[in-house]
Amino acid sequence: MHWSFFEAIDADLHEYSRYLEFDERNFTAYSVNLVRLYLSICSEIDVVLKMLCKQLGEPTQRGSDINHYRAVITQKYPNFGNVRVLIHPMNRPVWPWIEWKTLKDGCKF
Repeated sequence: MHWSFFEAIDADLHEYSRYLEFDERNFTAYSVNLVRLYLSICSEIDVVLKMLCKQLGEPTQRGSDINHYRAVITQKYPNFGNVRVLIHPMNRPVWPWIEWKTLKDGCKF
């Protein structure tokens, strides 16, 4: 189910790029549609991280947040912050979890 949702978001991003090219010169652009996509992406990340915590034996509780996910996931996968994603067609690498490498337990985003 989550893969299908990922594919739908990916298709939406490709469609959006027909109107606004993914290029550093456009990084300050604003669009309600882009905000909707961003919120959908963040929501799906939250759901998947909760599932990962559960699979690692640390189920989340009401009120769990990104800091809880970070503590659980980096305990099992200390190099998680090194995960690199390549954004096509820009061929631009990003490290979405790089902050997780430098934060210590108890620190908040």
